[in-house]
Amino acid sequence: MKSNLTIKDSSMAFISGFLFSYFFSALMLVFLSIFLHVNIENFDLQAFSNTAVGYLFLSVSLQVGILLVFIHFKRTRENKVTGNFSWKKLGTYSLVAIVGFFLVSPMISCLEKLMIKINLTPKGLGYEMTAKNYLISLISMVVFPAVCEELLFRGIILKGMKQHGKNLSVVLSALAFSIFHMSIFQTVYPLIFGLLLGIIMYRENNIIYTITMHFINNFLSLTFVFLNVDFFINHWLFFILVIVLFAVFLFALIKFIKSTKEINKTKLNKPEIISIAAVFVIMLILWLIFNIYGK
Repeated sequence: MKSNLTIKDSSMAFISGFLFSYFFSALMLVFLSIFLHVNIENFDLQAFSNTAVGYLFLSVSLQVGILLVFIHFKRTRENKVTGNFSWKKLGTYSLVAIVGFFLVSPMISCLEKLMIKINLTPKGLGYEMTAKNYLISLISMVVFPAVCEELLFRGIILKGMKQHGKNLSVVLSALAFSIFHMSIFQTVYPLIFGLLLGIIMYRENNIIYTITMHFINNFLSLTFVFLNVDFFINHWLFFILVIVLFAVFLFALIKFIKSTKEINKTKLNKPEIISIAAVFVIMLILWLIFNIYGK
């Protein structure tokens, strides 16, 4: 079944994916307060989210909201997201995810330290990463995001722009993926990782590969937090190593992108350009508001 998604679908999926997922999460929170017989006005959301179970509830509610948006577009439009599958390719892309994580993570650590230096405080987990909380976090931070976010960003948003070419669909879906995280500390890495996931989805047309890679990336990130491993080393040799590692990753990514054949693309018309521009302006405004006032 060939996809007949359009840029309009991509734009609507981006906006509704954000708005509906947060609305659905808030709705589930109201139902929870009713179930627990707690007045929602007296409900301490900050304290609740600072527990592993609370974070699980909020995160899964958010991801389920994203999943419902995907199901809506899947039902209203023909959209195949699982092409020919190969265990060999799955193994190869899994290895790519692991290598990519270790090549880019030191650079991300450097950027985080730089942001802290300029008085930007990262929002970390509000709960202690014990063995029990680690297992709970595997569901909230690894399993659900890997599945639901891939279905939305690579399964709907990228597919809707695919007819207009590789560069547009891959770059804009990666940018949307980055903005969607709504955190200044989670901007660079999702963008870089989103480019890699996007080109693989564009190339293979199989969401299983990108879900697996997303799962591996989140699993490694969570595991190193649990093990209290910091990739940052305050030494000039480390910074040289970071530059070299990141250059290697970018070189490999560019070569991989160039090796991917371009499909027959159609030109953007004026309404489509306006649609894309309007959506990204709206999301950037929300991103700024969230980072300025959402602390």
